[in-house]
Amino acid sequence: MIKRHDKSFNWPRMSSILIILFLILGGCSSDWDIQMNNLRDDPLATAQWAELKLLGSDQSTQKGHKPTSPRITRCYKRTTGAEEVFEKVIDAAKQNDWIEDSMVKSPDTRVARKKIGGSEATLLITSQKNRCTMYPSSDFVITIGYL
Repeated sequence: MIKRHDKSFNWPRMSSILIILFLILGGCSSDWDIQMNNLRDDPLATAQWAELKLLGSDQSTQKGHKPTSPRITRCYKRTTGAEEVFEKVIDAAKQNDWIEDSMVKSPDTRVARKKIGGSEATLLITSQKNRCTMYPSSDFVITIGYL
């Protein structure tokens, strides 16, 4: 007599296979990727001002076991006084729902905050010369990120 093997359906194994297929075929966006995309979509990530010449930009990357928080830094050279540029950038920020944090205001730094995608993002605006090491002639820096 030949023994028949019970070929009952293995639901736990099948659900694992389906999840893996979904992740492979459907793509998988991590929270980090979602936050970085939210920053890239914010108008201040690409805004331009006549008083600022863009020298270059830098973005954090999702490298390593514990990557740094998503952030975008843009380095500029001013063509006019710092206070005038601060006011123009803060005005643009306010028009895009950023709220200035008056507790952090100083002659060379301004900070604003905004909820983006359910998380609080920070806008850091500074005229400190050492903030943009990859562009030594930079004298104005705008960073948006989840700092």
